Amino acid sequence: MVGKLKAGQHVDPEDEFSRLLPSVDRREAVETLMQAAEAAAGEVQQSNPQAGLRMIDNLLGWNRTQLATAASVSAPTAPTPSGLISPFPGFDVGKRSGRMGEARSGGSAHNGEDFPAPVGTPIVAPMGGEVVASMRNARGGNQVRVRMDDGSIVGFAHLSSRGVEVGQRVEAGAQLGLSGNTGKSTGPHVHMTMEVNGKKVSPSDHFARQAPGAPEASEAFAAAFGSDGAAGQPQADAAGLEQPQIASLTGPLSLAPSQVLHLQEFRRTYSQRAEAEAERQRTDRHATTSAGVLGRLAGVGGAYPTTTEVRSLMRSDAISPQQGMQFLSIIDSDARQARSEARQALAWRREDQRENKETYLRGQVSSLLGPVYAGRATITETTGKLLAMAASERDPEVRQALTHAVHGELSQLQTLRQKGPEYQGAGSDLDGWETAYSGQLGGVRLPRGLDTQGARALIRSKLDEVRTELGRGDVPPEKVSSYMDRAERRLDLWFTQTFPPRAVKR
Repeated sequence: MVGKLKAGQHVDPEDEFSRLLPSVDRREAVETLMQAAEAAAGEVQQSNPQAGLRMIDNLLGWNRTQLATAASVSAPTAPTPSGLISPFPGFDVGKRSGRMGEARSGGSAHNGEDFPAPVGTPIVAPMGGEVVASMRNARGGNQVRVRMDDGSIVGFAHLSSRGVEVGQRVEAGAQLGLSGNTGKSTGPHVHMTMEVNGKKVSPSDHFARQAPGAPEASEAFAAAFGSDGAAGQPQADAAGLEQPQIASLTGPLSLAPSQVLHLQEFRRTYSQRAEAEAERQRTDRHATTSAGVLGRLAGVGGAYPTTTEVRSLMRSDAISPQQGMQFLSIIDSDARQARSEARQALAWRREDQRENKETYLRGQVSSLLGPVYAGRATITETTGKLLAMAASERDPEVRQALTHAVHGELSQLQTLRQKGPEYQGAGSDLDGWETAYSGQLGGVRLPRGLDTQGARALIRSKLDEVRTELGRGDVPPEKVSSYMDRAERRLDLWFTQTFPPRAVKR
């Protein structure tokens, strides 16, 4: 049996009985199977607790089927002279507890009588009649009441299930439901009520008066419950009463009432342990998965998780809903932060590009002004070029800055002719340096893609930067000499780096 459960195979109690019966008697087979079922369930409790629960449920379900079979055989064959039949297997007027009129908590009186019956015992109509109540409430649990053909009304409470509806016609022996332990009950039993001519009467007395003696149980009835018909006492009233034993089985095989109660308690305890283990495993799974997600959120152990992935983990119960919502909040916060940083970075790039472009365009302005200060271009011609350059710029901010710079340069150009002769010597020096640098081009290496004519233009442009600074009046007259000394050293270094000497062939 354990091997079948571990392999995920269905365990059929009927097959197991067939395997046991050749070697043991029927009574021992029932006990052996029950013990084997509990042991097998215990073996798979850690690995597959649901398989163990199914094993116990299969055994209890098989027992209910056997009891229903016994009831269908015995009920119609044991009528009293008045036509009443036993309402359930094991019914015995002498085995009642919780008698009529007994005081209950809250000051109420007991309105019926309690009879022992394990959960799942079939409850049948003692006589043909009409169902007048089929309901459930907090006190009586599942309840069924039938107005029988003789006018009396019989009721059953604390049922585990109901199988009839109000207004339905039932015949004697028709199943009304299954006994249970629902409502305000302290143990499995049947709470039975009787009304005759509108007055509450004792069910046991009423059934006892209907026949000179208790009806004999059929063979099937005795097979299921023993010749005394005892089905076990309710837990609340069992103190001091002898528990029934397994009788000699000669009919359909089933569990004794005490075995059913034991198996039901075993299932309850087993289910609680299985649920506790499942919850522990669930908690461990949540903790492990959450640690991995947190690591990825921190940039460790894998790609950054997505909202779709987190929702999938929540649906599959890999993380708890609370953890999932926290992760989604973190992802949303990180996404908003990333968007803000991206916008800031874009703004910085645009600013850098604008500044670089302005620097470049100002250099272009200076290159246009150099020839004017050197006397190679007119103010009018240069003014047109500067204004055209400013107008062609698409970026509004750059165009505005460039236009402002052009107007400043034009203002400087208007006062150029007013400068005194103190700059004439510096201008002559610059012309001489240009001639000297150009004369050295034959013994140097030209930059790639640059010919001699382009090199001369590059030298002139570099010298024009110095002419522009002088022409703008940035250098006071008394500092022109020292400025030119520094400019000469700077230009010599630039020329050497830009046009390195050729290697000497040996």
